[in-house]
Amino acid sequence: MAIQKTEAIILKTLKQGETSKILTLYTLNYGLESIIAKGSRNTKSRFAGSLEPLNYLSIVYYRKENRDLQFLSQADIRQSFPGIRKDIEKTTLALVICEIVQRTQFAAEKNPALFSLIIRMLRAIERAASANINLLFSFQLKFLGLSGYAPRLENCLSCQRPPTDEHLFFDYSHGGFVCSNCQASGLSGKSYSLNTIKYLSWIQRSTTEVIARHKIPTPITDEAALWMHDYTLYHIEGIENLNSLKIFNQIKTS
Repeated sequence: MAIQKTEAIILKTLKQGETSKILTLYTLNYGLESIIAKGSRNTKSRFAGSLEPLNYLSIVYYRKENRDLQFLSQADIRQSFPGIRKDIEKTTLALVICEIVQRTQFAAEKNPALFSLIIRMLRAIERAASANINLLFSFQLKFLGLSGYAPRLENCLSCQRPPTDEHLFFDYSHGGFVCSNCQASGLSGKSYSLNTIKYLSWIQRSTTEVIARHKIPTPITDEAALWMHDYTLYHIEGIENLNSLKIFNQIKTS
């Protein structure tokens, strides 16, 4: 057993017994980790207030290879994102990101670029005036890129021309659209509106500061959400039926 120090983001917490918590963390040095914080729910615990979902921490813990549950020794808050916590829509949006990471990542598989992306997106959500769906799509597109499946949204896969058709067939297997002149049989995907493809391309190219300032018509964001679900699920297992996304959509439509 070795004492390790790393940065971590709390993705999820679960009560354990009368006084403890089990934390699902995404760590900078070790990827996804399950860690128990003994006695952390006691009122006089040294962890009081620090072990809440979304907190960005510096932690010290006892880590043993091939053990499912590690043991927390120390946790110091680096950032707690109060601007997210006071807004239920922002909180739920941030938890969608956490659930995607929890479902797709593994222990002992570090990904510093993904860790950095999560922190940047949480900070962007906190700064934003509202829980803008653009920010979630931005995270998902960047996540696809880090996973090796960045879509090509600027030009037709075959003729390399910008899109002009009202509807475009997006080929999931090759990660891009084909125009009506180039469409052939045997492709795996669906047709989407030109406006949706252009919207996703704009999200892919723009900064979070820019996209957070814009509201996009619901028909476009709804179709973009369908594209995001289908294309991601085609390449990456585990992201179907996200509980936090269902709650976010319910809140947005209530």
